Amino acid sequence: MQIGDFLKKKRQEKNISRDEMAKILNVSQSTISHWENNIRKPSIDMLQEISKHINIFPEIIDIFNGKEEKEIYATKKELEILYQKILNIEKILTETRL
Repeated sequence: MQIGDFLKKKRQEKNISRDEMAKILNVSQSTISHWENNIRKPSIDMLQEISKHINIFPEIIDIFNGKEEKEIYATKKELEILYQKILNIEKILTETRL
């Protein structure tokens, strides 16, 4: 699953429309669409902002650490490192599908 797919899934689980999310984040609906369709990736700062509304980071960290139901707090630097790991994993997955 790519980051955009994950963000879309989490947004829908919270019953937040694209329009609502765009207004919350002060971005356009097309920006949300680009993220969710894996055309563009949100910055680490924007992922932190998204996390305030759909709480994505504990789950992403849990997924990549193989942990369940454990609350994890991370510094911005740790989140940046994790974000780079996610991008690398996406790249590997994409290359193996070709």
